[in-house]
Amino acid sequence: MKPTFKASSTLRNLSQRSLLAASVTALMLAPSHVFALTAISEDELAASTGEGIALLPENFSMRFNGADNSLDNGFIRLIPVGPVSTSAASKGYKRGDIYLYGFDLSQSSKNYGAGRVTADWGSAFGRVIDSWGTADNPWIIKASSASVPNFAGTSKTVSYLMIEAPFYKSTLPAAGTAESSAYNLKLNMWLDAFTRDAAVAESGTNGLTDRIRLRAAWDGFGVNGSNIRIFQTMDGVTAANVNQGLSTSYNNTFGMAGLLRLNSGDTRNLKATVVNGTPTISTIVNPATPAAGAVTITYNPPNIGGFSNNVCGSSTNNAGKAEGGDNPGHCVTQEGYMNVTASASGSNSWTPPSFGSVIRLSTQETANTAYLASPALGGASPSFSNTDGIFIYGLNANLVLGSLSQPLILDSNDGSNFTVELTRIPNNANVYKQIYTDYTGADATYKGSTCNIFKCGTSVTLGGVSYQGSDATHSSITIGTTNYNATDNTLTAYNGVEAVGISFGELVSTAGLTSSANATYQQAYQRTRTCTTNWLGNCDGGWNGWGNWSKLNPQTRFGQNTNGQILKVVSNVPASNPLTVPGKSVSNNFGSAVIDGLLIQHLKITTTGLN
Repeated sequence: MKPTFKASSTLRNLSQRSLLAASVTALMLAPSHVFALTAISEDELAASTGEGIALLPENFSMRFNGADNSLDNGFIRLIPVGPVSTSAASKGYKRGDIYLYGFDLSQSSKNYGAGRVTADWGSAFGRVIDSWGTADNPWIIKASSASVPNFAGTSKTVSYLMIEAPFYKSTLPAAGTAESSAYNLKLNMWLDAFTRDAAVAESGTNGLTDRIRLRAAWDGFGVNGSNIRIFQTMDGVTAANVNQGLSTSYNNTFGMAGLLRLNSGDTRNLKATVVNGTPTISTIVNPATPAAGAVTITYNPPNIGGFSNNVCGSSTNNAGKAEGGDNPGHCVTQEGYMNVTASASGSNSWTPPSFGSVIRLSTQETANTAYLASPALGGASPSFSNTDGIFIYGLNANLVLGSLSQPLILDSNDGSNFTVELTRIPNNANVYKQIYTDYTGADATYKGSTCNIFKCGTSVTLGGVSYQGSDATHSSITIGTTNYNATDNTLTAYNGVEAVGISFGELVSTAGLTSSANATYQQAYQRTRTCTTNWLGNCDGGWNGWGNWSKLNPQTRFGQNTNGQILKVVSNVPASNPLTVPGKSVSNNFGSAVIDGLLIQHLKITTTGLN
């Protein structure tokens, strides 16, 4: 492995961040493997305050090349320690070897925001990073302290060591400028993973089986705004609050908290271009007099002879058979409905947008290589296909991993296995109000907020320039096309046919995509009948036939719950066909996704196989 670091720098005044005691503005690993540091003048050092180290990498890049300087063949080997347990071996588990190759970090070959093509995500290296930060906004390593509530809600001072990337600029720098390169990084790596037979002595590929080969590339992203804090956790977990699910192992142990920001940029306009052809729209057919048998009967008078009321036999009692009776009109009325359908169909073309950021995970090679070949074992380097794999467009991942009041801790209960735990938030208002969010805005004592591509807590100003903050408590993960509500700082996924986010294989322009829409409406109808009367006007001569159907708006009047018949029907037929052709996306496009306002209340991961 031969990593190459390149950097140069200029000195700058960092007194606005109040933490410069020593300023290291560049590191260079020269061919002779000697580190070079830039000197600091007495005047510049006297003008700064605080404790920490500021770093400003310029003309910087990193590339793992092989020992023979072959590109991207430098590797890190991950070797599991110890034998496979008897229990695991009985289930068929074996040891594994992983060779991580070509871990490269550079700037994209394209300027910030410019469209990426196969040559960009297919190549391993772009160009040097012009400037990873600015004089007023550099990388920082500092020691500091803060007053925060402990697990019992009592405010205490905690000291911490923080590694902090440059803040995320509120208004991004112009594309092509040196400052914009920090938002336009490129990361590449590939790996070979094998299973190994422990009974075979290690020698080259002997004992190796089941290779999996993977390449990962991310072209067009930045880490500005990220930070990691390391500290000793506070106390406060006692018998009084341990029944809340807290553990005394939280007290005074090694703790960490992090804000990991991996951002591609604003994706609200990351939409495909859809051009629709001339659609075919059906005509609504809603006749005043429907055809015979077209109406489904929903109410039919109950004809039972010999009864005088509430049934409609041939009786001399007119009650209920006409308006004004006990049940007005129920014997002379029949009701039903008819389905009225509408349709629309057409075709469209679909053209993907220009992607300013692309992640590609792939395994397909352009030429076959030996099954167990790997450069570290004497094999040749693979050549990966540029169009295969999983593509992720416009990823913005802003992950809050704990805080000084909710640390990430490491523990070991049995001395062999270990636990990684994001501690539980105590049921104490002094603590949870520093973390939770009141989305109504009514209670200002809740200090929590969401970190996303647009906002991350309280903004800061450095050298007269506004930057996003780093004190948010909730995470946000978005992939592809999004909608943003600035009023409450929330993001949602855009779900139109133009949405992009994840695809299996490269997205390409496609014409002749067909789509259709269909809807069924209901028109209610009613018809009446008469009866033959005697000279006294009594209806004893039997019922006459039913008349023609007439439309009912808005709905039928009578209900009937026998014979599975429908109880009331509402007419909802539109005057004209309201449908439009929805349009269609390409089949390998899976659209966008958003997880916004994510708060991890408690997370605990424990290993089980190390004993």
